[in-house]
Amino acid sequence: MHAGDDGYSPIPGDHESEELEGGLNAAATRPAPYYYQAAVPPAAFVCSISSDIMRDPVVTCDGQTYERAAIEEWLKHHD
Repeated sequence: MHAGDDGYSPIPGDHESEELEGGLNAAATRPAPYYYQAAVPPAAFVCSISSDIMRDPVVTCDGQTYERAAIEEWLKHHD
């Protein structure tokens, strides 16, 4: 897909830059196209301790998955 094929052009300075009432431009009044919207990661990818996407996941003996650094830090203070 090329810029502008869906009616939303990410290129500054084209027809979307015309100013509207209140100082907004046309691009600011429309929702972002799907390819500019942030993706929400599956819950299974997110550590329940840190709330971040796991980069070094480990599984505990009870079957829960955590980010290694987060569970190690938690165990230092709670074990």
